[in-house]
Amino acid sequence: MTNKHNAVDYYKDLCFKCLERKSVNTYSLYRSSYGSSFDNLYTQLQVCKDCEPEEMSDWFNEEDTGGEQYSYYEHEKDILKFIKSMPIEGRELFWARCSSGASATYMDGQDWIDYELGILSHEKCQEYGYYSPKEKNAYKELFTTCNHPINKIYNDKSKGCYCVFGASGEYGQKVGLNISSQCYKCNNYIKRYEPLKEMSNKEFDQYEAYYIGKINYLRYKDKFEVS
Repeated sequence: MTNKHNAVDYYKDLCFKCLERKSVNTYSLYRSSYGSSFDNLYTQLQVCKDCEPEEMSDWFNEEDTGGEQYSYYEHEKDILKFIKSMPIEGRELFWARCSSGASATYMDGQDWIDYELGILSHEKCQEYGYYSPKEKNAYKELFTTCNHPINKIYNDKSKGCYCVFGASGEYGQKVGLNISSQCYKCNNYIKRYEPLKEMSNKEFDQYEAYYIGKINYLRYKDKFEVS
């Protein structure tokens, strides 16, 4: 896939919205904490008068009152909506190259854009410690259709779905919010051919030992068993 979106080289006087070099106003995000989308993130937004909403200065220039109000910006939804409306080249500047702090995205500008577009290579994703599109697709396609996952019920009645080879998801063999990388390049995939089993946490631990032992037995019995 060819990427037609190239990271900008110079952005000192660039409007992040229209991507034109103009006189810009700079707004900073620097004091949000737990509960905010900008938790531990320091960054800036550059926008020209033609692209700047009339009320934008109110979004950023809030009084520092401490307490719960200190944990987020009152107009955080407005800020996020505006950021989302920017072209991907401008969003990269806001979230990546202009950012710092524990939650900042420390990526090369072009790599950030390619990652957001889902075309960054698996090897590059691994370098950054991110799940690659290949890993995400494998989890979505294989976990939900494989014969190995089991519905697990805990003592507190909470539920989940687990594969004996390490992947996990939501009850009913649905993908979870957290990606399981085990599905990528898995050599044990078998398309589901029997009903989804359900068992307690203790039963699952016993079943896991039995199931993996059974698979290994079938895999190696011809090599080690004497006729």
